[in-house]
Amino acid sequence: MKYIANIKETPSYLDMYNKPYECMLCRNYVKTFSTVYSEAVEALSQLGINIK
Repeated sequence: MKYIANIKETPSYLDMYNKPYECMLCRNYVKTFSTVYSEAVEALSQLGINIK
């Protein structure tokens, strides 16, 4: 499967549509995501997606 990502436009989309969660469980998930899912973080970074 092949994906095409517009890395320049991705951050502006994230700014418009994603809002951080404030609950304790969500904050913990964000804090531990990169440790537990390091391969996913790498793949998302290649697409220009900031996991935080």
